[in-house]
Amino acid sequence: MSSSTSSQSTSGRSTHSPTHPRWCGLTQLELAERAGVVRPLISQYETGKKDPSLSMLARLLDACGMELRMEASPVTDADRDQYRRDREVGPEQARRNALRASREVVSVRRFRG
Repeated sequence: MSSSTSSQSTSGRSTHSPTHPRWCGLTQLELAERAGVVRPLISQYETGKKDPSLSMLARLLDACGMELRMEASPVTDADRDQYRRDREVGPEQARRNALRASREVVSVRRFRG
């Protein structure tokens, strides 16, 4: 995808999801088999009907040849400000705002190479 295209596939699903088949070059079935789960579960993760647990996310990433890394860091004033703004707009709008911001970060990273 170029930096000017959306992160949504033609089906409307986010291509930033580690369960999206194009994300790691696998079909739903291939990803499910590698992760040891059934294909409909992958579909539910893709469409947002279910959210994977942390351990499941690690399994899915492992099936894609990746690992999950997490880091704890102090809360900054910017974090507090964002939390306040998210509470003001509500969870659904906050989620949309976060998705839009993540697409912008990906676009910048791709642009910079």
